[in-house]
Amino acid sequence: MIEIIRQIVKQFPERLIKHRATLFFTALSSTFAGDSSISVRETASEIILLIVEKYPSPEYSALILSFLRNESPEQKRLGCLLICLLGDSLKSELQIEQIMKLFVELFTDELFTEANDALIIAVLQGKLSNTRLKFTFW
Repeated sequence: MIEIIRQIVKQFPERLIKHRATLFFTALSSTFAGDSSISVRETASEIILLIVEKYPSPEYSALILSFLRNESPEQKRLGCLLICLLGDSLKSELQIEQIMKLFVELFTDELFTEANDALIIAVLQGKLSNTRLKFTFW
């Protein structure tokens, strides 16, 4: 199924996909973060990158911010994973000040000791340092 989505994104005319790109982005984001198959997650990440490149939209950054603001640790994890994947592609659209504020809130939350938050720490330590998106701390 995921290969069909790849072919649709690659080969269908822009006029058919452009208005549905955010829908594909959202569905593929869930697959990227949560599928049990590493191969499927990798393919989803490739298609997400293709969508962002081929059909630019400020909605992608807005979605990432909404994932980070969500109360669910899984949604926060999804936001972190997408920042790691798309940091370079969306660096002109991502509002670093907002992201850093959300990270500060995340790390100072009194519920931060939950096991799910350990996944967020792992993502940040392992992936955020690999992106060329530069963060400046006063």
